[in-house]
Amino acid sequence: MMNSHTEKKYNQLNPLILLSSSAAILFFLIQLQGFYHDDAYIILRYAKNILAGNGIVWNIGDRVEGYSSFLWLILISLLGYFRFDLVLASRILGVVFAIATLLLFFILDRQRSNFGAFTPLN
Repeated sequence: MMNSHTEKKYNQLNPLILLSSSAAILFFLIQLQGFYHDDAYIILRYAKNILAGNGIVWNIGDRVEGYSSFLWLILISLLGYFRFDLVLASRILGVVFAIATLLLFFILDRQRSNFGAFTPLN
């Protein structure tokens, strides 16, 4: 069980951790803004074929599954359907999910500490 002094220090530290994590994400987004991994183009080719009405295919007529995440493919295709550039769509989704993961960590951590499951290391 956490005493009130430790709990107060822990709650004061959370915004600092969130802020520094957000700053680190922003820093790396700026540093890597020109980088796009070549493996990501695999999903984009599948998305392009979906949007062209050819189905989930790499080459028209070949039914080979070469993508790693069906959900990611569908989300990028959905943004592409609304006329987003596919590279931009994948970058937007990447940033959205990175931020969501960071926020989810702190939300779940707060819920867990509210239930008394947090035991700090001494």
